[in-house]
Amino acid sequence: MISRILETSVDREDKIYRWGGEEFLLFLPHSPIARALMVAEAIRQAVSEYQTLSVTVSIGVAEHHDGEAIDQLFYRVDKALYAAKNDGRNRVTRMPFDSAELLRNSGGAA
Repeated sequence: MISRILETSVDREDKIYRWGGEEFLLFLPHSPIARALMVAEAIRQAVSEYQTLSVTVSIGVAEHHDGEAIDQLFYRVDKALYAAKNDGRNRVTRMPFDSAELLRNSGGAA
């Protein structure tokens, strides 16, 4: 059910990965953050409207920025996901980019 919803929610060039036991990672390489948020919300709604099972989904969204290491991006996505879970689940949460955080993590001065 979830995989079918994910597959029908993304474009051909987008990628879907299983990330842990109950987590999926969607990589939307040519999409602005606005589209990523729209896709995430559409997925959340489709899952919550599924009649056979009572399932909800919490989604974390973050946009990659120039100079940001992939592990920093994954860290922000993970933070957004857990914020969505801690804020009551069944929601989409965006983790904005913080250039000061990027500088701290890379050893630069903020």
